[in-house]
Amino acid sequence: MQYSYSSGTKSATGKSSNSCYRHYTAWGIKVSKNNNIAVIATPATVKMNVYKTTFDLYAPQGSTIIQRGCKLLCPMIERRWGRIHGDYLTDELIRLYLEALPKEIDTLILGCTHYPLIRDKISKYFKKNIVDPAVETTEDLLRELGRIKIKNGEVNMEKIDFIVSGKKEFFIDLAETFLEERIDNIRTLKLM
Repeated sequence: MQYSYSSGTKSATGKSSNSCYRHYTAWGIKVSKNNNIAVIATPATVKMNVYKTTFDLYAPQGSTIIQRGCKLLCPMIERRWGRIHGDYLTDELIRLYLEALPKEIDTLILGCTHYPLIRDKISKYFKKNIVDPAVETTEDLLRELGRIKIKNGEVNMEKIDFIVSGKKEFFIDLAETFLEERIDNIRTLKLM
């Protein structure tokens, strides 16, 4: 379990984060009533510190962000634990990750694109504000597709390159299920 903590001070680097992190962080700041926000993400994302850096640039003084690296959530989703093992293990893992968050946290940012797939389970254990990246990610994708003038039905799956940070086999299984297409052009990106 990995944590990172901020007390709302300005970032030492002053560097700007990727726009998706700005969107999610800004949304978290907007919906939080007490400026106590948590991010659950992969350990690699937490290590990159992008949410904290962005938060420190935009959050009101005295705000708090906690980043929690949830090492097992992505593998759990990719390997479809719920389908294979039932809901008990999935629920217990999510409960353990969320139970350790301070009680004053009123907003939870889902800091991984996998996590919206288990949002219903997360919301069983976190009853306050949840910032879901699926909406922002979809809007960003649609803007980019519009920018390069791809219209509905004009996408040739053979020409799409997929870049993954995890195991290709897990991505292929999950992606082909959702897309109902065979995918081939997959590259692996090492995050850190």
